[in-house]
Amino acid sequence: RVSVRKPQIEWLELEEEEIELNFDESCSLNFVTEPNRAKDYYDVTCVTSNANVVTAKVEGYNSIYIEAQGKEGSATVTVIMGNKRTRCKVYVKKMS
Repeated sequence: RVSVRKPQIEWLELEEEEIELNFDESCSLNFVTEPNRAKDYYDVTCVTSNANVVTAKVEGYNSIYIEAQGKEGSATVTVIMGNKRTRCKVYVKKMS
Protein backbone atom coordinates (compact mmCIF):
# COMPACT_ATOMS: atom_id res chain seq x y z
CA ARG A 1 0.00 0.00 0.00
CA VAL A 2 1.32 3.40 -1.04
CA SER A 3 0.70 6.48 1.04
CA VAL A 4 0.78 9.89 -0.66
CA ARG A 5 1.34 12.96 1.47
CA LYS A 6 -0.36 16.17 0.45
CA PRO A 7 2.08 19.04 0.05
CA GLN A 8 1.60 21.96 2.43
CA ILE A 9 0.17 25.01 0.64
CA GLU A 10 2.53 27.93 1.19
CA TRP A 11 0.24 30.55 -0.38
CA LEU A 12 -2.76 31.09 -2.66
CA GLU A 13 -3.30 34.26 -4.72
CA LEU A 14 -5.81 35.63 -7.22
CA GLU A 15 -4.46 37.72 -10.10
CA GLU A 16 -6.63 40.70 -9.03
CA GLU A 17 -7.60 42.01 -5.59
CA GLU A 18 -10.36 44.28 -6.93
CA ILE A 19 -12.39 44.40 -10.16
CA GLU A 20 -15.30 46.38 -11.58
CA LEU A 21 -17.99 44.83 -13.78
CA ASN A 22 -20.95 46.20 -15.69
CA PHE A 23 -24.44 44.78 -14.93
CA ASP A 24 -24.22 42.22 -17.73
CA GLU A 25 -20.52 41.37 -17.61
CA SER A 26 -18.59 38.35 -16.49
CA CYS A 27 -14.90 37.55 -16.22
CA SER A 28 -12.44 34.83 -15.38
CA LEU A 29 -9.64 35.30 -12.88
CA ASN A 30 -6.65 33.01 -12.51
CA PHE A 31 -5.25 31.92 -9.19
CA VAL A 32 -1.79 30.61 -8.38
CA THR A 33 -0.49 28.46 -5.55
CA GLU A 34 2.81 27.45 -4.10
CA PRO A 35 3.51 24.65 -4.72
CA ASN A 36 2.12 24.83 -8.26
CA ARG A 37 0.58 21.35 -8.15
CA ALA A 38 -1.37 21.89 -4.91
CA LYS A 39 -4.66 21.67 -6.84
CA ASP A 40 -3.80 18.04 -7.64
CA TYR A 41 -4.18 17.31 -3.91
CA TYR A 42 -6.77 19.79 -2.62
CA ASP A 43 -10.32 20.72 -3.59
CA VAL A 44 -10.91 24.35 -4.50
CA THR A 45 -14.11 26.12 -3.51
CA CYS A 46 -15.33 29.58 -4.37
CA VAL A 47 -17.92 31.60 -2.43
CA THR A 48 -19.42 35.05 -2.79
CA SER A 49 -20.55 37.34 0.01
CA ASN A 50 -23.55 38.56 -2.03
CA ALA A 51 -25.00 36.18 -4.64
CA ASN A 52 -27.60 38.83 -5.56
CA VAL A 53 -24.78 40.94 -7.02
CA VAL A 54 -22.30 38.35 -8.35
CA THR A 55 -22.01 34.59 -8.60
CA ALA A 56 -18.68 32.79 -8.69
CA LYS A 57 -17.54 29.26 -9.43
CA VAL A 58 -14.32 27.37 -10.00
CA GLU A 59 -13.59 27.04 -13.72
CA GLY A 60 -10.91 24.78 -15.11
CA TYR A 61 -7.65 23.96 -13.38
CA ASN A 62 -6.66 27.35 -11.95
CA SER A 63 -9.36 29.94 -12.54
CA ILE A 64 -12.70 31.18 -11.27
CA TYR A 65 -15.64 32.54 -13.25
CA ILE A 66 -17.42 35.62 -11.86
CA GLU A 67 -20.74 36.80 -13.28
CA ALA A 68 -22.69 39.99 -12.48
CA GLN A 69 -26.36 39.41 -11.68
CA GLY A 70 -27.82 42.66 -13.05
CA LYS A 71 -27.80 44.66 -9.81
CA GLU A 72 -25.52 47.41 -8.58
CA GLY A 73 -23.53 46.61 -5.49
CA SER A 74 -20.42 44.88 -4.28
CA ALA A 75 -19.38 41.45 -3.10
CA THR A 76 -16.26 39.72 -1.93
CA VAL A 77 -15.37 36.53 -3.78
CA THR A 78 -13.28 34.12 -1.72
CA VAL A 79 -11.29 31.19 -3.13
CA ILE A 80 -10.48 28.47 -0.59
CA MET A 81 -7.92 25.68 -0.98
CA GLY A 82 -6.97 23.62 2.04
CA ASN A 83 -6.35 26.08 4.87
CA LYS A 84 -5.56 29.04 2.55
CA ARG A 85 -7.91 31.75 1.31
CA THR A 86 -7.62 34.61 -1.15
CA ARG A 87 -10.18 37.32 -1.91
CA CYS A 88 -11.24 39.71 -4.64
CA LYS A 89 -13.62 42.62 -4.11
CA VAL A 90 -16.08 42.93 -7.02
CA TYR A 91 -17.99 46.15 -7.74
CA VAL A 92 -20.95 45.98 -10.11
CA LYS A 93 -22.11 49.26 -11.67
CA LYS A 94 -24.28 50.33 -14.56
CA MET A 95 -21.73 51.72 -17.00
CA SER A 96 -22.58 53.57 -20.19
